[in-house]
Order: sequence, then C-alpha cells, then structure tokens
Amino acid sequence: MAIRRRPVMQKKPKPPDETKPTGIFTGTAQAGPARPQRAHALAEELLARGCLYIQNQVFDEAAREFRKAIKMDETYAEAYNNLGLCLLYANKIDEAIENFQLALQYFPNWHLAQANLALALQRVNRLEEAADCYQRSLQAKKNQPTVWLALGDVYSVMGHTDDALNTYRTAVELSPRYDLAYQRIGMIEARRNNIDEAEANLRKAIAIDPDLPDALAVLGAICARRGLLQEAGDFFAQVEGLEKVPAPAQKGIQRLEIARSGLLRAFDEWKTNVPETPSRAVCWYNLGLAQFKANNESGAREAFQNAADAQPDWPEPIIWFGFFAAMEGDAVNARKYWDQAVQLEPDNGMLREQLGYLALAMGLQKEADAHFKEALRLGRDIPKEDLKPDA
Repeated sequence: MAIRRRPVMQKKPKPPDETKPTGIFTGTAQAGPARPQRAHALAEELLARGCLYIQNQVFDEAAREFRKAIKMDETYAEAYNNLGLCLLYANKIDEAIENFQLALQYFPNWHLAQANLALALQRVNRLEEAADCYQRSLQAKKNQPTVWLALGDVYSVMGHTDDALNTYRTAVELSPRYDLAYQRIGMIEARRNNIDEAEANLRKAIAIDPDLPDALAVLGAICARRGLLQEAGDFFAQVEGLEKVPAPAQKGIQRLEIARSGLLRAFDEWKTNVPETPSRAVCWYNLGLAQFKANNESGAREAFQNAADAQPDWPEPIIWFGFFAAMEGDAVNARKYWDQAVQLEPDNGMLREQLGYLALAMGLQKEADAHFKEALRLGRDIPKEDLKPDA
C-alpha cells in the first residue's frame, strides 16, 4: 500500500501526429476527380484561400471566402462542405447541417460530407440520423478508421454495445495503432466486468499514447481490484494533476489514501503494543522483533517465518507477514495472511479493520463494509469519513 508519489507535472501539448487518425472528418480535402470542371477559376481560388484559413483556425475568414465561392458557383459542393465545417466550429449546428446537406445535394454520396453531416447531427443528439449518415459515408469509402470510431460512439450512447464493439474493432483492423479505438474497447469491456480483455486493450492504448487519462484511470482501478496497489497508485498519480481527473481515478486515489492512513495507524499501534508471546517459538519471535528494530527487515522476516513454522496456529507472526505485504502494496497476500490470522484470532478488531481498508483500496465496498462493521463491534475507532469514501 506504500504509494510512490511522483512530482505532478503539467503535460505539454504534443504536436499532432499526421500519420494516425486523431481528428474527426475536419479535413479540407476536395472532391477530387468527381468534381466537374469549373467555369469560374476564381471560385476555386476562393476555396483554396478558405482552406488555408481553416488550417490556421481562422474560421470567420474561412467562412467568408467559402461564401464568396458559393456566390460565384451555387453548385460548389466543396464550398458548402467547408462552410459547414466553419459553422460547426462556431457551434452553429443548424446552419452547418444545412450546408452539409447542400454539399450532398450537389455531390451525392460524398463520404466526407456524409461524415461531417453525421458529426453535426451527433452534436444535437439526433443519433439515429447520425448513425445512418456514418453508415452512408462508410458505404462510399470503407477505409475510414475515424468514421468507424465515431459510429461506435453513437452506438455506445444509444446502448447498442455489441454494435459499438464491432465498429471499434473494425477501426483497429484498419488502423492497428489507433489508441482511441483500443481505449473505447477497454472501457466497454471494463463496464462488462471482462477485466482481462479490458486491461489488455487499455494497455495497448497507453503503449501507443501514454497520455490517455481515461485509460490510465481505469487501469488504476483494475490494478486496485487485482490487489496491485502500488501499480494502481502509479497509474492514478499520472492523472492526479489534471484539471479534470477521471472519476475512476478520483475514487481510487481517495480509497488508497484512506486505506493507507488506516494501515499506518494500525501498524504504529502494532509496533508499540507487541502482544505477549506464548512459550513456544518465543525465541524466534523475539529475534524477529529485534531484527525489525535494528532495521534488518529480511532478518526479521526469516525469524518470523521460523516462529510460524514452529507454531503454525500462532497468529502474531502471520499478522507481521500481512503488514509486510500491505506495506509493499501487495493487497492479495496481505489479505490472505490477515484472513488466516482472523481464523486463529476472531476477536482481533484491528485485523478486521485492516481487512476493511484493503477491501476499500481494491474497490470491494460491500466486503469493506462487512469488515468495518465487525471492527466497530469489536471496539475499534474508525474515522466516520473512512466508512463512506465516496461521500
């Protein structure tokens, strides 16, 4: 449970990677060979100038150039599409939809305009229409990983989880280094409690892009559930300094801190109030105490193990093993040792309390509640705020 704390650093924005699909259909690609010859060369010049403005994110100027191009040629599909993009950036969704529809009127089945129209419809929660437009875009051009991802997002919001998974997997097939698709798959599998699948996909996502807060947060929660508290703390520490910390990390950080505080309080109590040892194995046990006080932890472990071997039904050495494991962040073995000690000493409230903190750190709230309830019955004084960590 000893959580290494890294210095929290503000992440610097990374330059865009042009080799992987990161944005959604906001390119300014022209319709290409299917575009008819223009009578007005000026209209094409205006379009090109507007595209430069979009690339520099000067959307008002870009929109002005596209409107000029449309005045020169009222059937200019590319100008309508790019004007729609400018309006989308300005959050003028209804006008954007109208322009994307005009682009499709003059250039039917254009995959890019279909995808942009779907994105605009998605923004105003017209999800069935958005899904239909995304599908039309993919019928026109299948090799669009970002469109598959967006279609999966629509399916996910609509509650069509199986369809969402299939589309995300198609995105991965088309773009094997698509970090966001792996992240989406991992999040769905985590919600379905398919922990192995979730972890595998989330780890693939952060291997491609280490700065995915949602993936890091859920991986931290998975590690906590597995009892790997040290690794869980490391994942949570990577997102702790962000302006918006993902909910799984917020809960996980709080639970680890509460569990760690409870552990340290009990450990201090245990060190200062060493119970009276029985006559058997007393020599090994006292040697272990002496080695521990001399900061020779490996020698203490060996001595306590010899004490446990000499008298297997004696809980004190086993309790030490639990503390050693817990302080190293190994919740699984700590839990195993303390469960064994509880069987030998059922009225030990401190053990119940510590089992509660371990369960809390692992996200097992019902189990934590049961242990804390028993610890309170046995006279332990547990801070009220620890009993309701998510309050």
